[in-house]
Amino acid sequence: REAPLLATAGLLSRLMRARSLAAGLLLHACSAAVLAPPTISRHSVALPALRIGGEWAGHTVEFSPESGCALSSVEVLACERWNADRRLERRTIEFNADGAAMSEGVVLPFAQSGSEVLTLGARMLEPDVLNIRAWALDAVDETSPGTWDCEAIIDGLSGDRPAERAGALECPKVRTRVRCRFDPTAGRVDPASPVAISLERCWSVTPSAALDEAGPAAVDAEWRSAVVGMESFGEGEGTLSAAGIELHGEPGLLRLTLRSGTRAQNGYSSVSISRSWVGECCEGPDAACSVFTEVEVTDDTTGDK
Repeated sequence: REAPLLATAGLLSRLMRARSLAAGLLLHACSAAVLAPPTISRHSVALPALRIGGEWAGHTVEFSPESGCALSSVEVLACERWNADRRLERRTIEFNADGAAMSEGVVLPFAQSGSEVLTLGARMLEPDVLNIRAWALDAVDETSPGTWDCEAIIDGLSGDRPAERAGALECPKVRTRVRCRFDPTAGRVDPASPVAISLERCWSVTPSAALDEAGPAAVDAEWRSAVVGMESFGEGEGTLSAAGIELHGEPGLLRLTLRSGTRAQNGYSSVSISRSWVGECCEGPDAACSVFTEVEVTDDTTGDK
């Protein structure tokens, strides 16, 4: 009786070791898949519920706020997730033309659109929140109290749609991010800080920790090209207006307009975000002001505002 029992125990032990090895290989493959070229050249991901959150990839071009001319261009990977404090965090990795990478992580300001403030919970899944076209993420610049860091995240691409790369992953959702520094008292965009425009595609609605764990050096160039999926924009003779972005500032007001260009596929002709500041925004301990946003969509052809 002991011999069959020992044989059975040995077989079970070998099966458990084999199962453990297979699980380890599967886990390794899942984490490495983020950093390696996809085995299938075209791949669909689930449609993101919001314009914020998940994994995004694209190009960021910086423009002079005075001349409007393009200054520099990088490829960017961005991961946005909710943290333990129920705040959105963003980790970005930027790659320049030589492949050198720079990584940065920040906690984002609260996203606001009209009277809606995006918070983690059931409310974010309601139709009137899901269908919001644009969000404003604004906060006082801690290094310069009289200046605000302003970011807009808008559904769709500004200007003419860039050409798609061969082997690009098929990502059904795109967005435009516009960032600038604004002085609401003077009513002007900071001339010393570039206006940054990012055109990005969502390649995964689920944030991944693989890039954080492996680091920028582990990102495969072929895979990165596939998730970015688009050629760059705004280089050479590129300008802010050619990129489909207009900025208008006056005391207490900043208006940003995104205009759809050729092949944009946005379902609208333009989106405008107006920010209005109320109160004293001057520097010093007496400064106290609030910002309110208003979003206007022109010629919406989708019925999804």
